[in-house]
Amino acid sequence: MIVDKFDVVSWVKDGAWVLPATLLNLETVLPSEFVHRKIAVDDHSRDDSVKILKDFGWDVYRNPNSGISSGANYALSKVDCPFFMSFEQDLLLSEDWWPRIPEMLDDDNIAVASGVRFSTKPVTIRDLE
Repeated sequence: MIVDKFDVVSWVKDGAWVLPATLLNLETVLPSEFVHRKIAVDDHSRDDSVKILKDFGWDVYRNPNSGISSGANYALSKVDCPFFMSFEQDLLLSEDWWPRIPEMLDDDNIAVASGVRFSTKPVTIRDLE
């Protein structure tokens, strides 16, 4: 598949503690020549999330309601490309994530290609016993 431009979307709430690392990771992993727009929906953050997003060149919209589902749906309503990539505010991609994606876009058996999330509540094996 030949990849055209895609929109990058995210929804955030009080993510200032992790956004710089996440946004820098996205800039490093996603080839800028394919990124059409970077769209974020802020869910009424009380920290510097909006400023951080704008500093990284994202278009920021305020969630007209509240909650992840509302924010995600509102972010997706702003997409105007045939392809989009959505990321939560605490997700990191491996450096070799992007090279695998274009070939997956034609595979009907693949719906999601994910990364690793920052954990606010780490779980150990002992916790699972």
